Amino acid sequence: GALLCCSILGMLFLFSGLYAVLWAKKKEGHVLPPADKVVADDIEKPLLLPR
Repeated sequence: GALLCCSILGMLFLFSGLYAVLWAKKKEGHVLPPADKVVADDIEKPLLLPR
């Protein structure tokens, strides 16, 4: 009884979280440039800029 209820509740949380992530990613749009415009120097740039 309780195990089944918790399993179903957990499954709903899992799928709702996945849906929220996919929805946000779709709404975010394409941030990355196309592959043909990627320059080799971009790989060597630091992710965080020093202050």
